[in-house]
Amino acid sequence: MGEAIYSSTEINGLRNALLDCAAYGLNGSLPDAAIETSADIGKSMAKQAVAMMKVMAEKIAKTETLLKYDEDLADKSKIERLTEAAKTLFGSSFVIIPHFTLRNRSAISQVLSLDENEGLLRNVDEFAMDGWVEGIAKVRTKINKLEMVNTMAEMFDVEFPDYTAVQLPFDTIETESGEMMNDYWLGMEYPSDYEPDNDKLSLIILMEENLKTEIDKAKCCGLLIDEWIEIIPEREATTGIAFNYDQPDAEPPQSLLLAVPPVETGKWKWDDLVYTILDTMDLYKARMVEPEHIDKSIFTQVLPAVMGEFPAPNPYRKGIAKLGMFDLKKNNKDIND
Repeated sequence: MGEAIYSSTEINGLRNALLDCAAYGLNGSLPDAAIETSADIGKSMAKQAVAMMKVMAEKIAKTETLLKYDEDLADKSKIERLTEAAKTLFGSSFVIIPHFTLRNRSAISQVLSLDENEGLLRNVDEFAMDGWVEGIAKVRTKINKLEMVNTMAEMFDVEFPDYTAVQLPFDTIETESGEMMNDYWLGMEYPSDYEPDNDKLSLIILMEENLKTEIDKAKCCGLLIDEWIEIIPEREATTGIAFNYDQPDAEPPQSLLLAVPPVETGKWKWDDLVYTILDTMDLYKARMVEPEHIDKSIFTQVLPAVMGEFPAPNPYRKGIAKLGMFDLKKNNKDIND
């Protein structure tokens, strides 16, 4: 038997069938050729379609088995079997979106129905929300992935839904001037005369038209992309700052020599100043050695056991000559000693 030859119509039919299989998450189901209709392309797609039919048959058989369960089975077990059946048929990454009931439908409807001059974003331009999402995408991984979807949609000329802000509870407060003011969205800078009075729940909604349609129904469904908590800082705060630093090794002198005349005569004598300096040098040499420096040394055997204060020499005592001029250069050796 000769090999089958497929027409352009049959090849396009095979291509469409493979694309349908790709929608179910089958690996290897995308056609190798996008538009070609040659004989070789037809043969390749036919082999690919046969392989995908076998995979789909196995998936369908496993799914039917999972869907056959006793009605008396516990609800939790039913949900587990239904979830596994969905992942078997549509792929392991398939997510079943549960239905939920909105308890604050009226509050959300109120915010979504506000005019532009009364809404949460009345103090910003029409592109402010796009800029906010771009900024958040730099620090939030999931929002970044959502923005990548937005970028890909723009590349392929696919419409991407707008972002809509909803904030709960939505309040009307009285300003200092006595005027009534609607809430502003806390995700952006708000006027200085507006001060939020309590915690807020901020929702960024995609496809708000669908929510408006479904909001009056008993149940809705949707995807939660990301969530986080933010704290708005005070406009003014008293703060402090602390820092480490290396203390300088070199320091200015921190001592002062105060000379007091031995006899109050109303004027200074040169000898008084000279003896004050000499006495100071003798004292600081003696004070450099403390008892703990010699207690455990050999000098404890020869030094006297009693230590006491000794007075400074009195230049006016009998037998001590007056010094006259004091030459610092001449006495430099004594100072160094």
